[in-house]
Amino acid sequence: MVSAYECTSINDGARSFPMPGKWVTNIAKKEALAAAEAAFMSKGMVTVCRETASQILPERGPPVVVVSPCSG
Repeated sequence: MVSAYECTSINDGARSFPMPGKWVTNIAKKEALAAAEAAFMSKGMVTVCRETASQILPERGPPVVVVSPCSG
């Protein structure tokens, strides 16, 4: 092994909304909604992480680095 990394992601919330018609393009919307419901999402809804507010901490020893992809 050349090196090892441990990554911690700090998510700052999620957003749920009705699944748009073209949200998933490789299967029918009905199948996508069934998969979302099987993944414990509310019926007819999808939930996504707020990626713009997620910080990533790749840990490989001192010093600790924080990667913040926020656009604000």
